[in-house]
Amino acid sequence: MEKKNNKKVTKNKPTIITKKTIVISIIIFLGLIICNSIYFKNNYEEICFEYDSDNGKYGVTIYGYKCDFIKDVTIPDTINAEDVTEIADYVFYNKKIKSVKLPNNIRKIGNKSFANNSIKEIYIPYSTEYIGDYAFAENSIGELNLQINLQYLGNYSFIYNSIENLSIESTKEKGLTKIGNSAFEGNSLRNVILPNTLIEIGSNAFAENKLMDSIYIPANVKKIDYCAFCNTELSEIINGPKTKFDWNEILTTKQGEPFKTGSVNIIPCDEELTKDCNIYTEI
Repeated sequence: MEKKNNKKVTKNKPTIITKKTIVISIIIFLGLIICNSIYFKNNYEEICFEYDSDNGKYGVTIYGYKCDFIKDVTIPDTINAEDVTEIADYVFYNKKIKSVKLPNNIRKIGNKSFANNSIKEIYIPYSTEYIGDYAFAENSIGELNLQINLQYLGNYSFIYNSIENLSIESTKEKGLTKIGNSAFEGNSLRNVILPNTLIEIGSNAFAENKLMDSIYIPANVKKIDYCAFCNTELSEIINGPKTKFDWNEILTTKQGEPFKTGSVNIIPCDEELTKDCNIYTEI
């Protein structure tokens, strides 16, 4: 005879999720988000930046950026009560950054530190002394003001942006002395004010631009390298009272090709016009 299996089959009861459970879960979830947000805000420097400190001698150097998901970047003025004074090479290179706020006490901006991004506006603080090669290359900056503490402006530093208005400030004794090679090549320049402390303009410094009306070459300039103003719409160059150049040599490329522009008038700025010429140089 066959034995019957008398074991009872128990069915699993469906889990009932009550409104109370849902509410509690949402509260916990929101609480975690708030806690994480507060933690992130309070530890932003530690989470997003890699940095070195020299124990108060020269300030903090930022050498790495870990929050690639943040495209509007604010670099703190201080970290652990020390001024942030330097951005190392390549820190924000090709991070698809849309905007950046530099620390108020920054002194040095390294090579390619902000290159290949989508920055449209930039304020360079008064404290800035050094802007490296390709520092802001290939962005979308539309206007630029460089202040009197700037001592070094690297090669290709602002190449391929959208700068229309450029002002480099100076006093009679303090200001930038050299503009690097191709520093402003490939922009949309229309108005340019050069510092009266300027001594040298590098090759291709203002090439491939739309310089309208005139540009004044400050009196202290001793060297303008080849093709400095090639392929522009510049119509007038006002030559400072102490500045004498062989423009036929300057307004050609390195390969000796003719200066590709419209008709350019070289206007000597003699002593009688010195007062008027100063309008171009003094801020």
